[in-house]
Amino acid sequence: DMLIIEIGGTVGDMENILFIETVRQIRQEIGSGNISFIHLTYVPSPAGINEQKSKPTQQSVKTLNKAGIFPDLIIARSSQVLTDQIRKKVAMFCNVESTSIIDNVDVSTIYEIPISFYKQGVHEILSSKLNIKVDPKVEELSKLVGVIKSNFFAPKKIINIAVCGKYAELDDSYASIRESLVHVAAHLDLLIKSTLIDSNDLNESCLKEFDGIIVPGGFGGKGYEGKIMAIKYARENNIPFLGICLGLQLAV
Repeated sequence: DMLIIEIGGTVGDMENILFIETVRQIRQEIGSGNISFIHLTYVPSPAGINEQKSKPTQQSVKTLNKAGIFPDLIIARSSQVLTDQIRKKVAMFCNVESTSIIDNVDVSTIYEIPISFYKQGVHEILSSKLNIKVDPKVEELSKLVGVIKSNFFAPKKIINIAVCGKYAELDDSYASIRESLVHVAAHLDLLIKSTLIDSNDLNESCLKEFDGIIVPGGFGGKGYEGKIMAIKYARENNIPFLGICLGLQLAV
């Protein structure tokens, strides 16, 4: 069995110090051959300079080293593939092999990222480190990516879905719902456009252009009436409706 642990935030934050210390101790308990550390870092290219900067990566790795964590892989988040100069600099000052520095550039869909990692040999590096055999199945994922991209650029059919929630000001608040719609769209071979609508300031005119309505969950009474209005509108106008958690409870 394999366990993947993600420690969010930024290296050096007070909020994640205890978690970083915990995984350091885990390595001591289970042995270095049974754990691998992967560091996701940002390599900026400031506007007007047209040059990648490795200092943020160097500093974050040094901070990790001080905490007793030495990354086996560095995944470089950037807008473009790292230049040879930057790759050599990161390898030198972060004490990793250049082959252990993985590009994570902007892509049209996040489902391209595992395929990119596969092409860069991430699975081979990890299998060698952990002494395990892996046989990645990327064919199905490649098919999924192909369908998603073809429907995004040349959709056969478009369906518009309203997601009525009270956290609409934050684009990633309902990320799991929106990504689920991406999977559904790929399965049905069409394009689903989802729009976040703030239930705190909702009226029926906002819903007229949509083919379906989703009302997600949420804590507290804020946006309560707007969600009920969306549910009522869907019922009275025979519009497909999906209620999740509180969204379903309000429909009962």
